[in-house]
Amino acid sequence: MRKIKEVLRLKWERGLSNRQIAEACGVSRPPVSEYLQRLAEAGLNWPLPEDLSEARLEQLLFPPPPDLPAEVRGIPDCLATTSLYADSVQQGWHVVGMDRGLNPALFASVVSNDQDTAQALTHSVIGKATKRIAWLEVMPDLYISLERRAGFDAAFKGTAVKLLYLSASHHERSEGARLAAQLLDQEGGANALITASYVLLAAVFDVFFKRGGLSDNIRLATFGDHRLPNFFPSR
Repeated sequence: MRKIKEVLRLKWERGLSNRQIAEACGVSRPPVSEYLQRLAEAGLNWPLPEDLSEARLEQLLFPPPPDLPAEVRGIPDCLATTSLYADSVQQGWHVVGMDRGLNPALFASVVSNDQDTAQALTHSVIGKATKRIAWLEVMPDLYISLERRAGFDAAFKGTAVKLLYLSASHHERSEGARLAAQLLDQEGGANALITASYVLLAAVFDVFFKRGGLSDNIRLATFGDHRLPNFFPSR
């Protein structure tokens, strides 16, 4: 719990500076300034009412976000439509596209270069003996998945390497284990393997180790865990 009452007491009863208060309470200076500003915005003064608890004071100064309707909350890219975002903008919301480029006339977008990253990661596992390589991904229709697969494909342009694509519907270790088993039982294995996240790679290890371990010549690589691309409307 925040030390709001103590900050206010030191400010108004002891007359300490924000720096002195921060040192006394073991916090940085910005929170001290923020507490004082929020107190004024809430229409409160020192001394506070005697029956005002620390918990209630925190609720007044840091109220929870409004209970927005579902259509304007942060929605995973795979569940929302572009028309929803456009409608939200017309209603006064600011929509930021994370890992997806949207119409710059309406939206701001933050897009990482997943295609080049995927191509570089793929090159790191290709060797002279690489004849078959597996690509394990989740939600292949997501923008980030499409970009990464494009980079993966680009790494093999003009080669005879066999590309194996295995896709899961959601990020769970059980799904990764299913893909790993499919790779071994139905696809004949591979010389190299790339997964879309740590959880998938961990599942690959689970399955391979249960079946005798990894072969000496297999090469592995993985992307780090990545949150689903979300769009967070905000006023």
